[in-house]
Amino acid sequence: MKLSLLITAIAAYRCSLGRTVAALQTPLPKSKSTYVRPKNVPPDTGPGMQQVLQNIRKTKNPTMPLWNMLTQKAKDDVKAWFVERGDKKGVPFAALIDYFRSHQSVVEEHFQDLWNVDLEYPNYYTKTFHGYETGNLSFEAAEDCLPATLSISLTYWPDTSPIVTADWMRFNFTNAIQDYRARHSLNDSPRTILDVAGSVGVSTKALLDAFPGATSVGLLDLSPHFLATAKMLLETNDSYIYHPDAAQRVTYHHELAEDTPFPDNTMDIVSMSFLVHELPTKVAQKVLNEALRILKPGGVLAVLDLQPKALQRLPPIRRFLFGVTEPHIQDYCANTNLVRMMTNAGYAAVEQTCNDPMNLRTVGMKPLSQ
Repeated sequence: MKLSLLITAIAAYRCSLGRTVAALQTPLPKSKSTYVRPKNVPPDTGPGMQQVLQNIRKTKNPTMPLWNMLTQKAKDDVKAWFVERGDKKGVPFAALIDYFRSHQSVVEEHFQDLWNVDLEYPNYYTKTFHGYETGNLSFEAAEDCLPATLSISLTYWPDTSPIVTADWMRFNFTNAIQDYRARHSLNDSPRTILDVAGSVGVSTKALLDAFPGATSVGLLDLSPHFLATAKMLLETNDSYIYHPDAAQRVTYHHELAEDTPFPDNTMDIVSMSFLVHELPTKVAQKVLNEALRILKPGGVLAVLDLQPKALQRLPPIRRFLFGVTEPHIQDYCANTNLVRMMTNAGYAAVEQTCNDPMNLRTVGMKPLSQ
């Protein structure tokens, strides 16, 4: 069996059964924590969470305005629920937050260097996201972001460490990009990659690992707080997502995804992980159009994001909490069809497949004739 077919078979096996021999490259910190949780009782029994549960009973279609109706106690309990859920399943929220705080002075220095002071934030981005009143524009959101990102795949493969499942999820995605390029005879090693909405760098590290020949890997994000955190995490040698080549290969860009500063026909690969569900559908279309502009002919766009039908299968409490902390999720579920949108934008050979039990990957290429 050819190596490429073997790798594809392994990826498919992971997707269906969740079995792998993948190992962590960097151990997670185990230091004693000084982090203080926002409450001392289980988050599903506190008075604030009782208000949340009452709201679940009142509505079948939770939307973002409900978040603004909650008391501060309820908001704190919602955040605590996510932290407790992650901690119980093995994500060391406290230790990772402590790590951020111990390096916050470095993050703040990076912030001053990376912040594009002339950038105007669009209205869709300045809403409350993930329970943070200022969305992604705060160090509070930045310090929670790494453990929250590692928590994405908590329940995808039961009885497996969430840290390992996070590795599986990222591998499945980057391996699919490699496989797509091979099947379409795009055999030249990619040199230029852009990680759109790369957040604090987890997806960027996966791209660095998967494409060691890429000499330029751009990390673009609309949050300067996330960008600064990503630079610290990727370039600090005892960080969980440290990469020894990051300082030489990664560039950081505080820019709009729908209006990047890159020339036409620049990128071999554009990657987007968990961005599209955080955008209004009309903006998502502009982002796809922009990615097509900057891709080289034969360049590949790969998108990893939620499967709307899978959201509907979540337990009521998780579905509700997701609904009230994601301002654009209703639009995403009702109107965003990535295969159709990419095809309409001009991408060729668009494919959409399962990446894991919760997410879809959608891959297409800029026609060679363009």
